[in-house]
This record gives sequence, structure tokens and C-alpha cells, in this order.
Amino acid sequence: MTNPGLNISDERSSAEMLGLLSEQLHLWIVPISGPLDPSWVAANEVILSEEERGRHRRYRRASDRDLFLAAHAVVRHVLSRYASIPPGEWVFETNQYGRPEIANLGVPRGLRFNLSHTDGMIALIVHDEVDTGVDVERVGRLDDLHSVSKTVFADSERSDFLALSEADQTERFYRLWTLKEAFIKAKGMGLSLPLKDFWFESVGPSSVTFSCREEVEPDPAAWHFTIAQPSPHHRLATACRSGSDRHPRKVESLSISL
Repeated sequence: MTNPGLNISDERSSAEMLGLLSEQLHLWIVPISGPLDPSWVAANEVILSEEERGRHRRYRRASDRDLFLAAHAVVRHVLSRYASIPPGEWVFETNQYGRPEIANLGVPRGLRFNLSHTDGMIALIVHDEVDTGVDVERVGRLDDLHSVSKTVFADSERSDFLALSEADQTERFYRLWTLKEAFIKAKGMGLSLPLKDFWFESVGPSSVTFSCREEVEPDPAAWHFTIAQPSPHHRLATACRSGSDRHPRKVESLSISL
């Protein structure tokens, strides 16, 4: 891991990449295994903002510091694939719930992103002005799935969950958890949006059925979701308000190595 940037094999131009966002979501997936090379850390810590560097230093565990640095460096390097802005010059601002947005002047209209990271993996989705979210989780990260399910699952979700075998419960839990996290991140409201106020009745790899209270979303049919298994140990979901009158946007997965 000595490259000061990222190893991105995709060679399409910035204009090509931007042009595709009206029809696609670009999902950049970065596996993280083992400690980062000190030279990579030194080269990439300097591209973070002062606020990001402060947050980076406050993590006590080396693995947490590495994950934070890698995730925020990935955002900057990847966004520079869509606009002629160097990685260290991206500026971000957050909404009242903490969701980051690009704040640079002159940035291509509508360019947005959403970031998720967990032990062993970073997921970054780049999109246009449509609300979009991504969540990735490592299976086994939580100890007591039954207790957590009481607080985050709607009644119908919990009933379906309890009816499954233990192995199937684990799979169902992480599918539902990532779907819910992806949705609230897309809405940009974080946990101020009650997780029991929306629910998923089908969570198959190619079929996700979404319902919610009207105050959460008046047009649930406008939302499209995907579920993926980017590694044997990870589950990932995306949420996008594509619109009820159009086909779901294709999610194009792109890989990066550090």
C-alpha cells in the first residue's frame, strides 16, 4: 500500500463519468485489509481538511484511524475523477443532520456523494441531484440481533425475522439493517427519521418491496433499492429516489485498491 493515491483502473474521462450519472449510480468499493503503509498515511493525511485531520487523530485504535483516513481520502480522490479539482481542494458542508455535501464553487451541477464504511470495507456512491444513500456492514459486528431488532424493525419486519432459522435471521437482519440505513442516509435526516416508520416486505437480491408512513415519504414507489454481497463478510444496500415514472437506475460497481 505504497501508492500515495488510489489504484483506479477505470480510464474514462471526467466528462464521460459525469454524463453517465443521469442514468447510473457509481458505487466505488474499497476493501481494507491490514494496516495502511505509513508512507500512504503521510501522503493522504495532508489532503484532508483541518477538521478531518483533527477527527482522524482523535481515534484511539490504529485500525479506526486507518479506516477513517482511507474513507475520507477515497472520497477526495474519487470526486477528482468527475471534476478538475485536486483531491486536497474539495470543500464540504453538512446539513442540519450532518449529511455532507460538496461546497466548492464551480463544481459540476448536481454532483453528490454518499459514504459508508465498516470494518474491512469502504463504500462510496457518486450520483447526481437525486437523493441517494449507501450502507455497508460487516456481518457479525453486532452481538445481540434480537435486542436490536426490537428497536429498529417495524412489527411486520420483526415478525418475519423471528419466524426464520438462526442462520437466516442473521442474513435477514443485515439486509434490513443496510436497507434502512441507506434510506435514512438518502433522505439526509439520519436517526431523526424513526426506523420503525418505514419497512421492507421483500428483501431478495433482485426484489425489494418498500412501504412507509405517509409523513416519511408520500410516494414510496419513487424509491428503488439494491442489495449486494461485496464480500462473504459484508452486506451492502443502496437507496435512490429515481422516481415512480422511470426505471431504477443501474448501479455500476467500480473497484479501488489502495
